[in-house]
Amino acid sequence: MSKEETGWPALPYRDWAETCTALDLWTQIVDKYRLAHTPWVNPSWHATLYVTPRGLTTGMVPDAKSAITLTFDFHDHALIGETADMRESFPLEAMSVADFLSRTTTLVERLGGRMDIHGAPKEISDAKPFAQDTVLRPYDRGAVERFHRALVQIDRVTAYTRSNQSRLRPSSTSE
Repeated sequence: MSKEETGWPALPYRDWAETCTALDLWTQIVDKYRLAHTPWVNPSWHATLYVTPRGLTTGMVPDAKSAITLTFDFHDHALIGETADMRESFPLEAMSVADFLSRTTTLVERLGGRMDIHGAPKEISDAKPFAQDTVLRPYDRGAVERFHRALVQIDRVTAYTRSNQSRLRPSSTSE
């Protein structure tokens, strides 16, 4: 892999601002699904998305008769929903927030779950409820891939600072 593939990618905000906004709103929808179905863990750790080698995931969300996992796959550019017995997905592409909500709701329901979330974004002034946000949002695949590489690096840094170790060690190293 080249340095660009393994290091900190260039990601000038102005070049992907609209995709970043769309992704922020889409991840809020998925995060709110997790929040609605997961027992409280202080300090709100039950509501975070986790970095994976391919994107972001909710981890297992207890819903209906089983558990559902929702994963943003930033390599195949899809939102994937899984249970022990089923796997459903739809492509991540240019779409409105309302369309993303509708597709996600359909995906969760097909997996046997309930999409009973608070229907508006948080920490955004004058934000429209998700279902009313019908403006077409762009989806820049290259920028999303670079964003994911940055998330992987950020995850490495935060793991390092949590561990209080003096240097990063490869995950295969044990003491």
